[in-house]
Amino acid sequence: MTDCFSLFLSILDKKKGEFLLEDLLFYWFSWILWIIVTFFFKKTRARFYLAVWILIVMIVKPLTIPDIQGDISLAYIFLTLGAMIWVGQTIKWHHFLSMITMTSLAFLYAALQLSYWFSPVIFLIHETWLVAVIMVFVTLLVVSKPHNRVPWLIVACCIGNFWQAVVVSPLTSGLHLGFNHFFNDVSAMVILLVAWHVVERLIYEFSKLQKGAAKHQTSLTM
Repeated sequence: MTDCFSLFLSILDKKKGEFLLEDLLFYWFSWILWIIVTFFFKKTRARFYLAVWILIVMIVKPLTIPDIQGDISLAYIFLTLGAMIWVGQTIKWHHFLSMITMTSLAFLYAALQLSYWFSPVIFLIHETWLVAVIMVFVTLLVVSKPHNRVPWLIVACCIGNFWQAVVVSPLTSGLHLGFNHFFNDVSAMVILLVAWHVVERLIYEFSKLQKGAAKHQTSLTM
């Protein structure tokens, strides 16, 4: 545990010991998610893979793959591959409606990112939280199954980030994937979805208790 925490602190330094303030939200939320997965999920193989995946993305976040046409974040590649594998466990890829849903979410995320590029005044509230709230709200509307929401949203954001990077590549002198607060956005969305799931679960358990109490009181009166 100490080694993991030391590694976590070390990857927050990039050049000359400077702290990556722009990635602080991502690291905090990722660490919180790793703790939730490691200590509160059931002990299964899926939990182990999920915890390892989160750690890998955190560790490789400062690393990039230089390309002639731009830069690609190594964490973006691991995040996309892991999310696609996760999606493959939840749906069959030939399901047309599922593909349409993820594509629509990807278009929405790309549109929000492009809006920030060409009209940043609408993001005066906060570019990360405004995007996260909108994406989570739409995801809750179009994805009914709770266990599908997180992987579908992550895949959609990865695809949307690619489309946005392609569109603005003439302005950025190349293709840059996994930058511009992308990981802050994704981590904030996942945290919001986890919080929503906890609220849903609490409401469900409370309603069960109420029904049980009502049945018990009815049996006593009879």
